[in-house]
Amino acid sequence: MAIAASTQDASPVGTRRHRAQPAILVGASILLFALLHASLFIAARTPPDSIGGLATDVGLSILRFVGVLAPTLVLAAQGRRVLLAAPYVLWVILIPIVLFQDRIPRPLGLGWTPSPGTPSASSAWVLRPMLGVVVDATFVVVPGLWAARAGSYRESQPRPSSVMQTCALALSLFALLALVRTAETTGSHDLTDWGAGVQLGSYFLLGILAGWRDARIGSFVLAAPIALNADWIQVALPVFSLTRLMSPAVPFLVATAAGLGSRPLAAWLDSLRRRPPRTLLAWVLLLNLADVVLTLLLTRLDGAVEANPIVRATGLPAKLILVSIAAAIVARMRPAALIWPVVLMLGVTVWHVSGLALAVLT
Repeated sequence: MAIAASTQDASPVGTRRHRAQPAILVGASILLFALLHASLFIAARTPPDSIGGLATDVGLSILRFVGVLAPTLVLAAQGRRVLLAAPYVLWVILIPIVLFQDRIPRPLGLGWTPSPGTPSASSAWVLRPMLGVVVDATFVVVPGLWAARAGSYRESQPRPSSVMQTCALALSLFALLALVRTAETTGSHDLTDWGAGVQLGSYFLLGILAGWRDARIGSFVLAAPIALNADWIQVALPVFSLTRLMSPAVPFLVATAAGLGSRPLAAWLDSLRRRPPRTLLAWVLLLNLADVVLTLLLTRLDGAVEANPIVRATGLPAKLILVSIAAAIVARMRPAALIWPVVLMLGVTVWHVSGLALAVLT
């Protein structure tokens, strides 16, 4: 009997049912969250936070909820139980209070605001949002705990070497700095402000945590910067603009993607280091060619000047030839050392891409 029971539990039907339980719980959590906040809005009739009617207000609340629920479930699916509540605590409690100097945290749902006519000295302005923080946390954390309990994540891919991990993290951080430089120079976003910088860093760190074990599962965290930072009011306006909708979310989306890509980049660099010398040499030549082409584009589009005085004196064709000769010599003498020009030129390519973005946007 024990053997039969074990066989039944391990059957495909039992496995599918076991895996479907977290999905059912997540769907039920979203539905209950929507019903709760719809009832709150109906009870309040016209709450101060009302933006465009019941459907719009409930929709915005659901988007904020999904934006925090998605990274919670990703962390749960990867076995990071200790960090399950980190997105909620960070974005709902710490950042509003510490950085934005709010008196109280900001619940995910907009319906927790007291009804119109409530005296400003009333305790409802504190108690209702605090109650909302606790209730909304339940809707987020409970599905996460269930997903962590139902899942049994095992890391199947070999870990990259610590050296390549460090290089990949450095390149990801460099991409983040290039993003800040582009946003500040174009004036599209103010990312040098302390609060915005911490927010940007939180998304970058979330991307690293979500992608370090499995970038495919971790990619679902990209829903967070879109759901939490996009200007969803544009959907309710008579004239819809996708650019205005996504513009506020772009820096946080790029920061999350930069962190998310650090582990795959480390794995790629680690595998590239073990390839035959001709493969490393080909990548050096390809990235060197990309450097020359992007430099030419920047000098013509933006009037940029080559920073290397030797290249300024000899010209870009000479740079292409000299780097190719040097790389061929290194490939014969110490082929494994070619990984370092690859890492360096990847950073140069990131900087050139940010420069092209500047040239196009300004």
